[in-house]
Amino acid sequence: YKRQPYFFSSNNSIVGNIISKNRYDGIRLYKGSDNNISANKISNNSYGILSYYSPNNSIVGNIISENSDGIHLYESSNNTLRYNEISNNSDDGIQLYGSSHSIITSNTVNFNGDDGVSLQPVWIPIPSPELSSYSINVTPSPTPPPNATPSPPLSPCMYNILTNNIISGNDGDGIELNHSSNNTISGNNISYNGGIGVI
Repeated sequence: YKRQPYFFSSNNSIVGNIISKNRYDGIRLYKGSDNNISANKISNNSYGILSYYSPNNSIVGNIISENSDGIHLYESSNNTLRYNEISNNSDDGIQLYGSSHSIITSNTVNFNGDDGVSLQPVWIPIPSPELSSYSINVTPSPTPPPNATPSPPLSPCMYNILTNNIISGNDGDGIELNHSSNNTISGNNISYNGGIGVI
């Protein structure tokens, strides 16, 4: 089975589906915009919803459980996540890598295996002196690679709004902000998480 890595799909409505027990992701967007993903039950996949380089999508009113990450946005900005129930995923409930200007509001993010909501930069690696060969045309990686000193973040998470969410009972932190700036966090109920409320 050969997977097609390029999709470029926009202006679609993915509504009212049961998306479960797939080998890979429940829903994947790649360079797609202006999609409506709502009222789906998404469970037991790799990622529940995985978005690469996909702006201006609406993710509303989904039940997302028992995946790895519930919702994972990679360099995907200007998205709206609203009224989703995201629980019992093995890693983060919501994870943003290098994604900015999104609105995350009125979601319930409970009992996930790591952080409730995690904002992370996309890093570009710099080689250690012991590495003899290195190409500057590297693919950005989410975290600094082994044996490399990280440069400043290539793409931080900025100007996101997190408001009126319930973030409770996650094994890690409630909200993790790593090299993230100018984000607004207000009116959330962040309680009973295994780590720090907001870090």
